[in-house]
Parts: sequence; C-alpha cells; structure tokens
Amino acid sequence: QESNLVFEWKNYLQELNNRTDLHSFAAKVQKTDFPEISWGKSKFLEDVKAYVNAMVGSLKFAGTTHAFILFYFDEYHNLTTQTLMTKDGTGDSPRTAYQCLCKALSFFRKAEIFALFLSTYSKLSKFTPSARNFWSYRGQDDDTDALNPPFVEVPFDLGPEGKGLVTESEHTIEEVCSLKFMARFGRPLFWSMMNYTDDEIVMKVAMEKLVLQQDGEDTLTSAPGYELHELNLLPILALRVDLTFESNRDEAVFLEDLLVASSMRTVSLPEHRQYLRGGYPSEPFLVEAASRVLYNYFATRIDKKFKGRTVSAEERLSAIESLYKEDLPRTINFWLSAGLVNKGERGELAARVLLTIAHDIAVLRRFRTHDPKTSEAKPIFFSDAIPVIEFLSSLILLNDLNTVLNARPENDLDGKPLKEAFKNAYVRLTHLARGGDNFVVTDEACLGFFFRAAAIIGHATLAVMDLIIPIWVWDELLSRWSMSGIFVQIKNRLRKQPIHLNVENEFGFFSDKNGVPDNRPYITIAMELVPPETLPKFASVGRSVDHQPSTSQQTCSQKFETTSQVKVAAPKKLVHIEM
Repeated sequence: QESNLVFEWKNYLQELNNRTDLHSFAAKVQKTDFPEISWGKSKFLEDVKAYVNAMVGSLKFAGTTHAFILFYFDEYHNLTTQTLMTKDGTGDSPRTAYQCLCKALSFFRKAEIFALFLSTYSKLSKFTPSARNFWSYRGQDDDTDALNPPFVEVPFDLGPEGKGLVTESEHTIEEVCSLKFMARFGRPLFWSMMNYTDDEIVMKVAMEKLVLQQDGEDTLTSAPGYELHELNLLPILALRVDLTFESNRDEAVFLEDLLVASSMRTVSLPEHRQYLRGGYPSEPFLVEAASRVLYNYFATRIDKKFKGRTVSAEERLSAIESLYKEDLPRTINFWLSAGLVNKGERGELAARVLLTIAHDIAVLRRFRTHDPKTSEAKPIFFSDAIPVIEFLSSLILLNDLNTVLNARPENDLDGKPLKEAFKNAYVRLTHLARGGDNFVVTDEACLGFFFRAAAIIGHATLAVMDLIIPIWVWDELLSRWSMSGIFVQIKNRLRKQPIHLNVENEFGFFSDKNGVPDNRPYITIAMELVPPETLPKFASVGRSVDHQPSTSQQTCSQKFETTSQVKVAAPKKLVHIEM
C-alpha cells in the first residue's frame, strides 16, 4: 500500500548491502554522460534544457511511471543571509541568494522539475511571505496559482513501525513511565533515533532543540527600550502551561515565529499566509525535556549562588523549590504585562501555573537525596507517577493539609478519609492539553491523557469544570477501570456560594465493568482566583461554605469535597480550594 512506502524503504535499506548497492549505482553516473553547460548568457538556457533532458533520459522506469527531477536544498535558510546586487550596483533593493534561486527555478515552471527547500530554522515570513509582501509582481498577483504555501504538516502519533500507540490493559506503569514509551507519541523523530542510540542521548537532543535561538537580526534585544525577562523560559512554559501569544503585538508575533523556527513549536498556516497560528501539541518526550531544561536552569542559578560553599542536598533542593514558587509566576506576569502572552482567562492561566509548580515540587521532593555531582546519580524524571497525596501536599499549605487529607466523602460521611481512599493513587502532570469536546469527561479519555502525562483543559462547552487531572488507582495493568480524576473549577466570585459537581450523574464519567456499577472515588477542587483588590473583607479569612451532602448509596462513587475553604500558596493573593 502507498501509505506503507516509507516503512518499505526503511526495511529495504536495513537489509544487508542494499544501502551500499544503492550508493554504488548512483556513483556509476559520470559527469561526462551529460552535456557541459556554457555559462555564457546566449546559450545558458539552451544548455540547461539539454542537461535536464539528458538527466531525465538516463532514468529507467518500469511500466508507465512518468519521470521527473526533484531538487532539494537542505538548510536553505543560509541563502537568506547573502545579498546580491546588479553588476553596476544599481537596483531598488538587493536580492538575497534565496530570491535569486527562486527566480532561476521559475524558468522551469513547465518542466517536470520540483524544488524542495528544507530547513531546521525556517522563518516563514521571510521565505513565503503573503502576496502583498512578495518580492515579485507574479507573487503579488491574486489570480496566480503558481505559489504553493509551505508544507508545515508533520507526521504525528504514528507509533514505532506503524503500530498502534497504546492498547488498553496491556501496559504496566513501569513501561508507561519510560522514555521509550513516551517517545512513541508526537513526532517520529525521537523514537526513530532511539533505535540507534541511548535514550538519554536522545533526551539531550530534545533539550537542545528547545533552546530559543536569537542570532543576527532574529532578536528582540536590539529593540530600543525593550527589556526582556527570562526569555529563554518562553518555549519551556509555552509548552508546559499552554501559553497563547497576542496576535496584535509585533513583538509577540515575532516571538511566535521565532519559536516555530527554533524551538519545536508547530504552526498552522492558511494559504494566503497573512498570519500564522502556533502551538505545542501533546508530546510527552518533548515535555520531559522541557521539564529538565527548567530544572537545570534553576539548579544552575542556585549552584552559582552557593559557589564556594558546602551545602546539603536538602538545602540546595529547598533553594530550587523557592525559585519555582517565586520566579515562574513573576515571569509569566511580566509577559502578560508586556503584552506578549494572551491574557484570556487569567484565572485559568494562574491555575495551570500553580498546578504545574505543585507537580514539579512533588517530583523534586521525591528526589530529595538526589545529588547531581555524584557519578551514580540518575536524572530527575518528571514524567514519573506521583502519589496523589504527595501532589496535594505540595499544592496546599501545611496548616491546612490535614483538613484536606482527613476529609470524608461528601456523599458518604462514614467513608474512608481522602488519605486512605487515595493512598495507592497517582497522577502524571507534566503539561496540559486541550480537550475537543465533552468526551474528555470519561474514564476512557483520562486513560489516554494519563498515558501522555497530561492534564485536560476543558472544552468551552464544559461550563462546570475547567481542568481535569487524570488519577490512576493502582492496578497491575492500566485500563479505564483503574482511572479516576481531580476535577478543577476556577472561580472568580465576590460572594460565597455552594458548588455542586457530580461527574458520575452529570457526565457518566465512570464505565461499568461487566455491567456492574463502580464506586471509584474522585476529587473536586474549586480554586478561587479573585484579584486581591476586589476581595470583600470576609474573604480574607477562610469561612465555611454550606453544602448539601448527596444521599449515600452503596454503588455511588465517593466524592471528596471539604466544607471549609482551604488556603493554597499563591503569589500576592490567597487562593481558596474546596475539596
């Protein structure tokens, strides 16, 4: 089948001697087999035409397949750094070598020639500008169909050797939390490299690809009076907390273009090319790389601070935790103030940042004895499964933690406290991905997101919940029947009011197993993210919120929702969480 052509070529070249034989066959073609090209102006085009015809004639095809010539120019962005003038130095503006090459290729529009330009650092606004900004009149003609939009589609979620990505009830948690498993999601770049080299070497490659490159004119630092703040963290946080850039700020548009060119951000580009839309899809391997880059960034700063001093691993880790808590919110707030990042719903963005920080701190605390200076030290693995209790312990202030952990189910006041019900439950929260519809509010969908170590950003039609964090309740193999969730509502209320959310009755979240209803526990969280200056006086102190407990039934899932407001650490504000 045509869809398997790539794998057929791969398998063919992996067979003994096939690659060598192919190269030997290509080397047999001698330059003397083709006519010489006279670079004189009078015969140049005729000579090129004869050369091309000779090349086509040398190709032997079975059947009626039509022959054509494919030119490909690798790393073609280098052609834009060289400009050419006319011999007398006149002209309205100099042409780049890339523009000159495009003009030369335009003479062969009717020939069976196809030119492909490849680049790992492609500034789309330079290479394929919109018609209004094109450098030739032919490109500015609205009636022409000769200009092709750039190919920005990439193969995605193919899985190794074209096999399925995951199979329910066949994967253990150890397998799911491995680099090889994570690499099967997203672009095939990483898992294909793992066939030939060590996993950690491939991880280093991924970390290097997230570095924001600002070379030559591709920089904002040259803008007078424009101060940048922690710009190297931009691709990392855009990938992890789903940042969207403002489309009405030149600097923001420039940055998004730069992230597409240098930092693995994907792009959607309409045919008219008057704008682009960028984004980071769910790629667990790349997100793990981003998490390690972020940790290394903070660890390097702390090591410089402690240079010349002997500090314990405990003290070092505590200092790194402080940077997570203080610098990440401050940095994103700066980008919001500078107009680089779309404010959207500020509360939702703040919640995503808080949850991401809590997750990373929980991971760091699990590696509290980790010392990167020892030869046997393992890299911190952020995609590991983290116990729910440890995650909540890093999210909630210590003074209020016992209140939450000892909370009883709202609909079964005699049930097990939260710390007992979830003692063998785990979360994986390295990034957040957007849900397409209400199907995400099912245990089956949560299983898919748990495989990716992702939380779910609720679809716009989900008025009663904003985020879903999949929970895996320990079982030998992962399946929908071992999944639950933390359901997060982000509120902006000036007055206290009860919050009711029943995911089993309203959404049918839990799947019956063999026709028998399940009673898996789940957690609901309401995060009060009201700006401090708008809070009424009563909100400065935690007060009780009245709830009407549901009727307890034997087959009803246990819903944990405390009746008191619990404070959560947040910069310059109090965030209330109801569980």
